[in-house]
Amino acid sequence: MMRMTHRLALSCLLLLTLLHAGQAAAHAFLIETTPEDGTELHASPDQVVLRFNEAVAPARIDLLNAQDDVLTSRADWTVERDTVRLIPPRAMATGVYRVAYRVTSADGHPVVGHIEFGVGVKPDQGPTAEASEGGVEWMAVLVRAIHYFAVLAGMGGGLFWAFVLSGEGRRPADAVRHNLVWMILLAAWSGVLLTGLSGAVLDGGGALALLTARAWSVGAGTSTAVASVAVLLGALLSLAGLWQRRTCVGLLLLSCGALMGALSFAVTGHIGTAPPRMLSIPLVFLHGLAAMFWVGALWPLSVVLRDETGPQVLGTVHRFSRIAVIAVGALVATGVGMSFLQSVLSVEAVTQTGYGALWGVKILVVSLLIGIALWNRIVATPRLYTGERAASLKLRRNVLIETALVTAVLTLTATFALTPPPRTLPQFAPRVPMASEPPRYSTVVTSGGWTALVDVLPARVGGNRMQIMLTDADGQGLTTGLISEWTQAGNADSPAPIVVAHDLQMTGDVTLPAPGRWRVRLRWEDSDGSTRVMRLTVPIPPDAADPP
Repeated sequence: MMRMTHRLALSCLLLLTLLHAGQAAAHAFLIETTPEDGTELHASPDQVVLRFNEAVAPARIDLLNAQDDVLTSRADWTVERDTVRLIPPRAMATGVYRVAYRVTSADGHPVVGHIEFGVGVKPDQGPTAEASEGGVEWMAVLVRAIHYFAVLAGMGGGLFWAFVLSGEGRRPADAVRHNLVWMILLAAWSGVLLTGLSGAVLDGGGALALLTARAWSVGAGTSTAVASVAVLLGALLSLAGLWQRRTCVGLLLLSCGALMGALSFAVTGHIGTAPPRMLSIPLVFLHGLAAMFWVGALWPLSVVLRDETGPQVLGTVHRFSRIAVIAVGALVATGVGMSFLQSVLSVEAVTQTGYGALWGVKILVVSLLIGIALWNRIVATPRLYTGERAASLKLRRNVLIETALVTAVLTLTATFALTPPPRTLPQFAPRVPMASEPPRYSTVVTSGGWTALVDVLPARVGGNRMQIMLTDADGQGLTTGLISEWTQAGNADSPAPIVVAHDLQMTGDVTLPAPGRWRVRLRWEDSDGSTRVMRLTVPIPPDAADPP
């Protein structure tokens, strides 16, 4: 049985390796700069403005010369929601300058990149790249997965110990209580470590940056630190509740500890910052609380099935089942609501984004988990009435398989930090036109480490303008050499593709003769000369024709 569990865990790690391609994608995007990237100025600029597609919290904004000397300090830049303003030195010598930025997006994840401009000279448009922090980012994913499991298993296990194990013998109860203490301590320790890792990633350091005060200072300003504080408070309450055993005070402390643990999931991450927050925060909180009871019950339940027989096992399983039905129902309902807020409930979102691919795999694993849970309730649990030891061991085997699958789900969830969710980018679905603006279609596509922010205006039959912002994993944008090919989907008699060569501003005009779903193939050359291809679909409604 343990061999099977180990194989499942190794399979999960292999799956994550296969799913991850290229660098991590940022969750906020630079959409406008003053001066523009790659421009030549005749004099020093009064200010440098960076505008992102969502509110950001800068950790470092540096102006560097050609020798990589930093010419500005923290006092020289300010931030107003999605806009960062940097005041450069008044007298700047002729040469090329680089503005390097490291900011954290609304969901607490780092965004790294830079722009270049020249004073009196034209900047070299050759390929540039930021230093990679892939190693420390993957370390953060591993620690985040451990943290998720420790919070759910530790504080959720406290709920199980208090409300489900009340009728059990001393041996399993004491064994569960002893190990819960270590799991809760792991939750607190991993939360603190995540804060330092977040600071190291955001500040651009490697794993050794954890030994510096700056990484911890930067991390303390992120939403990860707020979540870590919530986990620390929850851990203290849960440990105090376990020390009080099953007194009324102990039950209250354990319940409050679990509530703080669930709250920690709602104050950071993708979905906790999804608008409207009055809906997203309660959804994440309830989702975390439901998952906490289910995950927290798995290991204690396996201990009971191993050490107890007869009426004790039946009583524990029945008490767990009554609460688990409610928990699983809440888990599914809140999961659907969260997926809706993430704009991932569409075929295009699943097939065209890394986040959607991970979400699809996670849903498959969760479906398998729910199937095993239903089997346990309908088939395995009634066999306990026979009193046979084999019935308890078979149910315990299923519980251990559930534990391995939960590990896979939490690891996939932790890996979401490496992919941009559709809702943090320009809306994946067609925008609802405002009365003061023309209709348009906006979408985001990611492939092979590249991300394209695409606008089609006005997204109707006839003349349209396609505007594209194409960036690689390091935040560097493509400025020339983009070709788009338009083909009408589902039309057997469709003519040859409409080919558009986009100009230096990454815009191009296209005339669409008919409504329907148009498949667009973007093609360009990478810095190494290899051809890159990205695909998307643009819907043109039949009632959006050009007026006569």
